Amino acid sequence: MNTQTLSALRRRSYEIIENTRENDPAGTAASRTIIVLICLSIVCIITESFETLNRKTLLTLGIFEYVSITVFTLEYLVRFWTAPERFQKSAYSRLKYFFSPMAVLDLLAIAPFYLPLLFTFDLRFLRVLRLFRLLRVFKLNRYNDSLNLIGRVIRKEKSKTVNDRLCHHRAIDTGFLGDVLF
Repeated sequence: MNTQTLSALRRRSYEIIENTRENDPAGTAASRTIIVLICLSIVCIITESFETLNRKTLLTLGIFEYVSITVFTLEYLVRFWTAPERFQKSAYSRLKYFFSPMAVLDLLAIAPFYLPLLFTFDLRFLRVLRLFRLLRVFKLNRYNDSLNLIGRVIRKEKSKTVNDRLCHHRAIDTGFLGDVLF
């Protein structure tokens, strides 16, 4: 696969995962699938806490956990791969993504599944990390149009606000300096 094709694939993947195109069936389907999966995952986490579950229900919940973790991991990896589309193709775009609040949240939501696979010693004390799975509810913020709009406005107007504050402070400083001199 040549770099131009790979770049176009990365761009399209970004458009789908971020649902950037209006009326894009693929982007809408991806967003809705993740939203439903997050909600069902939370219901399953709560259901797993009941002590009276039979073996078949526990097995079903376990299979669903594997499926949801697979989808959430793929989503995380696609977002990591498409980070240059989001961060203006800078050399540090993937690093910027990795340390972004939503990426950290995504990682914390899937990490409890992978930690026992990576470490062979007794990890029973790390069961508290399973609570991080509940952080998936915060992933829903990504799909809330109102919150996204507010975030975009704040980012867009941030430099204007900073400049306005600087001008305001300069005016006050100039006025104060004028009072002191006279």
